[in-house]
Formats: sequence, C-alpha cells, structure tokens
Amino acid sequence: MKITDIRLGMISVPLRVPFKTALRSVNSVEDVIVEITTDTGT
Repeated sequence: MKITDIRLGMISVPLRVPFKTALRSVNSVEDVIVEITTDTGT
C-alpha cells in the first residue's frame, strides 16, 4: 500500500456561547482535517 494523495483542510466551528476565561474569550473552535488516499482506494 502506497500513499497517492494527501489533502489538508482547516475548519472553524463557531460556538453558540463564547468560552470566557480571565485571559481571553473563545468564539470558535478550529481543527485541521487530514485526508490520506492510498493506491488501494483506502
């Protein structure tokens, strides 16, 4: 099995209620999505 393609993406999901601490306020959560495709289609 060999890797044939790698795709990266970033998503930002807004929070319904901001998360607040003494130092900052967080309005959204950000994640990185990694999709790896192999020569077998997996």
